[in-house]
Amino acid sequence: MSKMSKNTEINSKSLAKTPYFTKQHLLLLITSLLIIIIGITLDQVTKIYVSTNYSKGVANDFIGSFLRITYVTNTGAAFGIGTNDPNSALAFRIIFAIVSWLVAFGLIGYLVYLIIKRKQIKFGLWLILACVFTGDVGNLIDRTFYKDGVIDMFDISAWLSNFGIFNVADAFVVCSVIALIIYFVVDMVKEEHDKNKIATQKAQAIESKDISGDKK
Repeated sequence: MSKMSKNTEINSKSLAKTPYFTKQHLLLLITSLLIIIIGITLDQVTKIYVSTNYSKGVANDFIGSFLRITYVTNTGAAFGIGTNDPNSALAFRIIFAIVSWLVAFGLIGYLVYLIIKRKQIKFGLWLILACVFTGDVGNLIDRTFYKDGVIDMFDISAWLSNFGIFNVADAFVVCSVIALIIYFVVDMVKEEHDKNKIATQKAQAIESKDISGDKK
């Protein structure tokens, strides 16, 4: 039996002994589910409260003028980006609903793939993705079940003009996307640092070998 065949056999045996579902997976799922359940509940509770207690389009001071509650509906994307034109509202609602469903199933499929393939799951990365999932599903519920589209309410235009009115789900999506960008930038910098460190160690080892060879 060749050396390559032996290595393949050893890797296959070790892979077979590795369980699909580890303690890491369990901890990851429990933490992710807590984030998702709390986030979606908070999102839907605030939307139901605002839609039943506030008049549409009327700004109400909540924390002075710093944060106002302005109940609006939106058929477009996050932060009121989109259109409420009756002629195109349905089309926008369908498009964004499809995109939201694709994102939700994509994230679930990605986790299933990592577990089946026994890939290493980076805890921090998946928690960020869980927040993306939370925000996505929060607005997906609105797009699927509310005829007027997504309910928005948080208004900070008094001190940040032209800033769209948003909801809890929007905040989850935007904050998690920013966190995702930071995560990947830090990961790239760390990877580049590790490569440079390895290259420096190799160069030092070769230099040390050459010096010892010259002495002989």
